Amino acid sequence: MISKYIITCLLLLSSFCGSTAKAEAQWLTDYDKALQLAGHQGKVVLVNFTGSDWCGWCIKLHKEVFSKDAFEEWADENVILLELDYPNKKQLPVALKTQNKKLQEKYKIKGFPTILLLNGEGEIVGKTGYGKGGPEIWTQSVDKLLEEAQGKLGQKYVAKIDKKWLEGEKDLRVKWDSLMGKDAPSLESLKGWLNSEAINWDDLKGKVVVLDYWATWCGPCVAGIPKLKKLSEKYEDQNVVVLGVHSANGFDKMPAMVKDKEMQYLLAADEDGVVGKALSIKFLPSYFIIDQQGKMFIAGCNRNNVEDAVKELLKAGTNPGSLLELDQAGFPAKVAKTLYAGVDVRGKALGSMGKLDWIGAGYNPTSAKPRLISLGMAGDPATQKQHAKLLKLHAKIADQLDIILIYDGVQATVKKSVESYGPVGNGVYIAFDEKSSLLERLQVLGVPHVLLVSSDGIVRWQGFPREKSDKLNLAKLNAFIAADQNQTKSSKK
Repeated sequence: MISKYIITCLLLLSSFCGSTAKAEAQWLTDYDKALQLAGHQGKVVLVNFTGSDWCGWCIKLHKEVFSKDAFEEWADENVILLELDYPNKKQLPVALKTQNKKLQEKYKIKGFPTILLLNGEGEIVGKTGYGKGGPEIWTQSVDKLLEEAQGKLGQKYVAKIDKKWLEGEKDLRVKWDSLMGKDAPSLESLKGWLNSEAINWDDLKGKVVVLDYWATWCGPCVAGIPKLKKLSEKYEDQNVVVLGVHSANGFDKMPAMVKDKEMQYLLAADEDGVVGKALSIKFLPSYFIIDQQGKMFIAGCNRNNVEDAVKELLKAGTNPGSLLELDQAGFPAKVAKTLYAGVDVRGKALGSMGKLDWIGAGYNPTSAKPRLISLGMAGDPATQKQHAKLLKLHAKIADQLDIILIYDGVQATVKKSVESYGPVGNGVYIAFDEKSSLLERLQVLGVPHVLLVSSDGIVRWQGFPREKSDKLNLAKLNAFIAADQNQTKSSKK
């Protein structure tokens, strides 16, 4: 049964549900805010100098690339978007018009569209424009520019870091410097994990990581263990993680030493030497500092300055949640926005989800994980599109968050909708609710409608996931999960 509130939405707000099926990438217009975000998130700013209502090539670029889902997904992961518009008919606020004019002069823009890539200090690290082939071809060309830009960012990293913090002879230093500012090498090849299941950088987003490449047979490595234990304990509540990666030789003795030395931090074996090769290891121990975005902050950190590097990253505030609006407990703050629901339950206990019929395994209410609950309508294009995006996000954090998709509709229609997603991973639960229990209770006016519920049953976020003023993205989910974990730890003390 379709909720009367949904019917009201369709009659009075018909443009809302239709527009969500064609959600586009979100562009900032504030230059200073874009640079600030770039600096904090370790990204570059993609600036679109455009004449949106008169420039034919600008309009083609928007239609063929910027309006497409593939571009939106790529942009979410790779860049901060900034639009600087110079329209003929459209009226801009005076302050925005003044800003755009100054920036056109600053960057000597002569034609439209011009696309610039800027680092967090506003310096140009790449330039392009219109290109044929659609979003895939266009973003591939920008990826090449981004790769070059990351190299330039790495050089800037090195220039700013105290040279006393760096070790390694000249030839090795050249290799290590080239790693800085780039994605840290994948951890997928590591084996024999201790104190943790196998993880990768997505699992460590939002955390500063001290990677110690070591061996049980290395005297200086063993001598450094007490310092690493102390560092791990001291900064545990500040999202700092120590990861010991054992070399390919002698890793079979690692479990015994870990037990004997009471090493509680993360450890794994580089059995095939893949990580060691990627890090250009020449001596042990070698230390690497990875920032909260999974970027190499320091490759080859002096063992006496590891804590200094950690403090620098924490002081810089590069945590992906640092620019999010968070409450005192670290959960997403209750911001003023269009909620698309008559009842605001943020900060309140959710209570029962109603009597649900589950497709496949039902949700276990005793689960210790926080929950993402999404309410939608079977067969609705907006629901289908946004649920697919939510499942893609969930795949990156499946071991830390349960996702529950509740459909308003009958079983046959729901099953048909679910089949379009293909196989779903662990921690995904799907139900149909012919009585629209939760939709009715919340007086939902637009779908999908999402709730983030912490493990104590309190609703920490509510709304439409692509709402411009409070978009639900991976950074926000990571902040939500981290706050829930911290709250759980505190309650056990």
